[in-house]
Amino acid sequence: MRICGISFEPTSAVVVIVECSPPNGVAVVDSETKRIPMDDHQDSDCLRSFTRTIAAIVRDYKIESIAIRKCTYSGKYQSGAPSIKMEALLQVLDAATALLSPQTIASRCKSSEFAIPNCINKYQHDAFKAAFAHASQEMER
Repeated sequence: MRICGISFEPTSAVVVIVECSPPNGVAVVDSETKRIPMDDHQDSDCLRSFTRTIAAIVRDYKIESIAIRKCTYSGKYQSGAPSIKMEALLQVLDAATALLSPQTIASRCKSSEFAIPNCINKYQHDAFKAAFAHASQEMER
């Protein structure tokens, strides 16, 4: 099963694609796309471009599920409007999506044999953790 893990920065979505197979665990799939920018969250052309880019990644890499590190809607560390819009656009794609809270991700990673691969960049760690947490849920089913 291929899972696309996504976390958000203020003006972009960070992407990691993983292949999950029960006996072998989780392996990172090599991808040129690491960030998908959203230059202006108030411009409909930018929103459409973001959606087309994500849809192309889902199609080209045969993604079966998208694991999204959920935005925070209130409190001191509230997510910004661009992140919330990106999260919403991901949920309406033609792919299964899973919204995972930071607490769920941390719990899943803590209770499993978890190691961040050296082949991904530091800014991709949260996206990888989201994909890993979702993969571990799927493998338990």
